[in-house]
Parts: sequence; structure tokens; C-alpha cells
Amino acid sequence: MEKVGFGNLIRVKRLEKNLSQENLSFGICSPSYLSRIENGQVLVEDDIYVLLFERLGLDYYQIATQSDDNLEQIENWYESLIANCESNMDIERIKDHAITAGGDLYLKYQIVYSYYLLRNKNFEQAAVILNKIEEHIQPGYNRNYFLYVYVYMFYSFIIKQYKDAIREGLNLLAVKDFGSLAKPIELGEFYYLLAYNYIKTYSYERSTHYANQALSIFNDNYILMKTAKCHILLGISYNNTGFYEESIEAYHRVKSLLKYLPEQDQIYYLSMVYNNIGYCYELQHNYHHAIAYYKKGLEFNDTTEKARTYVNLIRCYYILKDYATAMRYLQETNNLTTETPSQEQEIQLSVFTVLLQENTWMEDLIEIEKVSMEFFSNNRLLNLTYDYALIFADQYEKHSDYKRANTMYKLAIHTKEQISMRG
Repeated sequence: MEKVGFGNLIRVKRLEKNLSQENLSFGICSPSYLSRIENGQVLVEDDIYVLLFERLGLDYYQIATQSDDNLEQIENWYESLIANCESNMDIERIKDHAITAGGDLYLKYQIVYSYYLLRNKNFEQAAVILNKIEEHIQPGYNRNYFLYVYVYMFYSFIIKQYKDAIREGLNLLAVKDFGSLAKPIELGEFYYLLAYNYIKTYSYERSTHYANQALSIFNDNYILMKTAKCHILLGISYNNTGFYEESIEAYHRVKSLLKYLPEQDQIYYLSMVYNNIGYCYELQHNYHHAIAYYKKGLEFNDTTEKARTYVNLIRCYYILKDYATAMRYLQETNNLTTETPSQEQEIQLSVFTVLLQENTWMEDLIEIEKVSMEFFSNNRLLNLTYDYALIFADQYEKHSDYKRANTMYKLAIHTKEQISMRG
């Protein structure tokens, strides 16, 4: 390996160990000479490098004789991360060689390392690295740009900046022949992530388009888990654009794939699939079918998923005016000790805590209506806005407050129009 990158490696490792140039150079060379070494202004004899490396805890000869397979190591590391596989990569060693090589190889290391940090939930450190990379990355037809865009999209998805992720994804799509920069699974993951971000912005037609592109790649390469996840995205998109038969068909395709996957994955995804099919029937106001699928989902729920299904069952039974059963599931939800419901679930549970009282006080009704409808609106939960607008309208009519009931009915009509237009 060329010596030109050794100075940069010495500087980085010195700063990591909080050593001054005086401390490191003592007895080896002058601080000013070390400065010239670190800045690449001079290449010195091996014996000086040996002493400096030794003081930094590095093996000079191991690094100096390292074959130029560091690029392959970084690529293999990234491939294992994408495939969600365990890796025994010596990250520190890869880092040292990448620093020594400098240039595009070190940039690639930083991109992959930031992805590694994200996968290990070290979000703050990853964000710092990504911000630095942004200053140096060159958009265009190059491998590092493809990797950077994917990792940036992944980070943006995690921090719920979905539009930022989509913007970067579209920038990459504008690069001619960008697909040739990636292996098939990487390209499939890119399309899948783009589709998922579109779902989060309620752009269901765009999500369907990119989910189908990802699906085609994963199908061709027999990657069953990824294929199943694409069908789930399609089921969600179809469900939210009123294509209920297509949605249910997508979920049944997931079920047919699950039998080829590990049992633990089968249980997790069957819970999700049955719950989503139930919600599909609920949106069609077929509450009895919805309840049947929600209950089927409970057979596969672990303790961290039950709250969602219980809330759905409470809502269905309430709409069917089976208040006793709705109350039973409300109590079961409140008795869950191993799960903290999401804010969306907490809001709905608060609504039914008020509505299922023997005597619902008007002040409580108005307060929970204000809180819940504001939350649903701010989070663009249109289907919930529609359902609960009708629920509150019915309650206000029972209290002879026809003005508030009329406001809720108008909101329901307006929301229904929004639902029919989105895509």
C-alpha cells in the first residue's frame, strides 16, 4: 500500500487518542516534522513510521503490506448490512486502511459506516458523519453517490423526514443509467425504501409504482422476505386508494409466501396481515368480517402487538353498538403490562374511555373530541378522522347538540372527499 496516506492516518489516530504532536513525536522526530508528515508534505523512512505507529498502537508492517482488497472488504460489509446478515468484519482495521488510502475509498468507508451506525440505532453519530459526507459527495454517475443517497434516505425515514428522502431519491433517479451502479438487491431496496417514504406522505399511487419495481427485482432474484414486504406495501397502498380487492389479494400473496420463511417471521407477519385485512374490511364497513380477521390476528400477536388489534376491535364493536364487548376489550387493553400503546392508540383509547361511561358528560365529550380530532387532522389520519367524526356526530345528536353534530357531519363529508382524491 502506498505511503501517501500514512500521514493522514497518523493524524486521525493521534487525535482519537487526544495526543498532541509534541507527545507523539517525542524521541522520534520534531513536532514540526511530524506536522509535515501528517500533512503529506514529506514521506519518511520506514523506521520513523514504525515508531510513530507503535506509539499509536498500530502495526505498521501489517498496514503497509495490506493488499488492495480494502474496497472489496467495504463492499462485502455493505452487502452484509443490506442483507441484514451477521458480519465478523474488523471495522477498525477497515477504517485504518480506508484512512490510509484516502479519497473515494475513505468516503465509501464513511458512507457504509454511517449505515452501520443507523442499523445499530446510533442515530446521532450517523447524522454527524452524513452531514460531513454531504459536503464532499459529488452527485452524478458514481457508486459512492448511489450508496450515499440510499443511506441518506434510510436516515431520513428513521427521523420521519420523508419528503427529504423522496427528494434525494428523485435526484438519483435523474442520473442516467443509475441502476447500473448497484447490485440487484441494492436496487430493489432503493425502490422499496422510496415506495415506503411515499406511503408515509400519503402518495399511494407513487408508492404502488415503486413497490412494483422493487417487487419485480426481488421476484426475479427469489428473495422471498423482500417480496412479501413489497406485497404488504402494495396492500396498504391499494387499501388507501379504495382498491380493496387488490389489497386483500396482495395480503393473501404474503400469506402464501410466509410458509417458506422461518416460523418467527411467519408469526410476526401473519399478525400484521390479518390485522391489515381486517382494516380493509372495516373501511368497507363490513365490521363482522373485520372483527373475524382482527381476532385471527390476535392468535399470532405477541404482547407488543395486541394494543393495536384491541383498539381496532373496540372501534368495530362500538360502531356495531355492542358496547359491552367494546368495554371488555378496553379493559383488556388497559390491563396490558408489557406494552405501551402508541400515541395514535392512546388517543383512541381515551375516546372510548369517555364514550363507554354509563353517563357521558358533555364537557368530557367536547374535550376529547377537540383533542382527538386535532391529533387525527395534524397527522393526516384521514380514515380515523372520518370514522370518529361520525362517532362524535352521533354522540352530539344524542345530547341534542345539533350544531356540533352538523359540524362533525360536514367534517366527515369533507374528509371522505379527501380520501377519494388521494393517491
